[in-house]
Amino acid sequence: LEITLTDALLGTSIEIESLDGKETLEIPEGTNTGDQLKIRGRGVVSGHSRGDLIVGIKVIMPKKLSKKAKELIAELKKEL
Repeated sequence: LEITLTDALLGTSIEIESLDGKETLEIPEGTNTGDQLKIRGRGVVSGHSRGDLIVGIKVIMPKKLSKKAKELIAELKKEL
């Protein structure tokens, strides 16, 4: 699942398609590319039980930044 840098930093809820229709996935703040998030009991049926739906995350970095965005990121860098 591709998410924006701001969603990765701040966290959000995203609606995704699952085997049963739409599900809400909670993206915790500080999520990184390569993280895997789980929705329990919404994966593939195995025997008499249902597995978990595992969602891989890819954070999309902006290619161009406005002058204001660069200034804000410079301020953020000082805080971190």
